[in-house]
Amino acid sequence: MSAPAAVAAPAAPKKKHSIWVPLISGSISGGVEAIAVWPLEVAKTNLQLQTKLPPGQVPPYTGTVSCITYTIRNTGFLSLYRGLAPTLAGSIPKAGIRFGANDFCKDLLRDDKGKLSPLTNFLAGVGAGCAEAVVGECDALRS
Repeated sequence: MSAPAAVAAPAAPKKKHSIWVPLISGSISGGVEAIAVWPLEVAKTNLQLQTKLPPGQVPPYTGTVSCITYTIRNTGFLSLYRGLAPTLAGSIPKAGIRFGANDFCKDLLRDDKGKLSPLTNFLAGVGAGCAEAVVGECDALRS
């Protein structure tokens, strides 16, 4: 007696992912990125705004590290984050939309088996970049 032939399982329907997971995780990553980079932005701005001193006088800082240590010593650690709020207000939604749009575009471009080719993956990234550019333009208009 032979074993009965295995019956092929019906193809699973295409599963749609929740747009909220990439949107929220992208927003969090945008916030973390802004918080991590902001002290360097402050140092860069301080270095650019440093006035020329007469010959023989030494500037309070000469590079990024000395500027950060000078700032912490004289105005405290939290002063490195002065002015961060507007940047966070722009970075959080911008990164969230980029991640969310990428995931949304990938879901639209998947084939019947749920796979993405390198071209469709690239096109999803282009779609996400276009969505981010719209938000970025709103940010540019604000500033």
